[in-house]
Amino acid sequence: MNELRNHAKWSEKRSASMLNHALSTLGNWSAKHVGDQEALDIHLYRGSDLVGMAEVKTDIDPKFAAASDALLKYDAFKVELPLGYGRWSITFGNSAKIKAIQTNAFELLELVKEAGLEMVSPQDLWEDQHSELLGKFETLGITSVLHQDGGFGDYLLLLHEPWGGQVPNSCPPLQSWVDSLISAHESKQSLEILSAMNDLHQRHLVICIASKTPTEIRLYSQYHAREIPDEILALPEWLTDLWVIIPRDFQTCDIAWRYSSDGYWELFAFESFLKF
Repeated sequence: MNELRNHAKWSEKRSASMLNHALSTLGNWSAKHVGDQEALDIHLYRGSDLVGMAEVKTDIDPKFAAASDALLKYDAFKVELPLGYGRWSITFGNSAKIKAIQTNAFELLELVKEAGLEMVSPQDLWEDQHSELLGKFETLGITSVLHQDGGFGDYLLLLHEPWGGQVPNSCPPLQSWVDSLISAHESKQSLEILSAMNDLHQRHLVICIASKTPTEIRLYSQYHAREIPDEILALPEWLTDLWVIIPRDFQTCDIAWRYSSDGYWELFAFESFLKF
């Protein structure tokens, strides 16, 4: 599917940018996306010397790929709003028209405010009282609009429709999830190549949390993105580093967790959403 390929490529480039920024703090280190020309996705350099490689795996459910691809295409995760407007979020379904939501976002929020609402979904609206607003919801494929209390800034976040679950207070176990991705059929060829790179000092696996990731891990990562896990993982002997890339939903910047084969976690929270 084109949407899956597009999302995978976007995740590869985003991951490479994050690794590049993170590794640059070590000095003369850098990361470069090479997935279009090479068997593995990212090359790691110390100066001009190739010292490692990384493979990126996006844990996405194919049926959500089309809507996710539209978000990437239009860079629509966050829409700036006029000063004093506050923070809002819109959730949408698989049939949503992302570009149209971007274009009509301000008009939609004006209708919500005029109706005196701060949290609304189609089932809350009456045809005789809110016909214009209800029409917007149906036409654009929107499932809810929410005004978020507190915080700073004036912006709108676009999010895929919610999925149920209670947000864990501590990070759920990650070992079985990581193992399942490493052993997955679609990972076999690329990870066999990575594991055979015995002449390289650095062999990294990058996992991007997405719609196929267990719900409790997704919820924890989105609501506690800056609280790194404390679980000691059993990584394959050939793997030196594991990166977990946090979704942009509910965040104001790109965030990653890094786990070293030495047994410790490290948080990387960047100043904003990185360009690539």
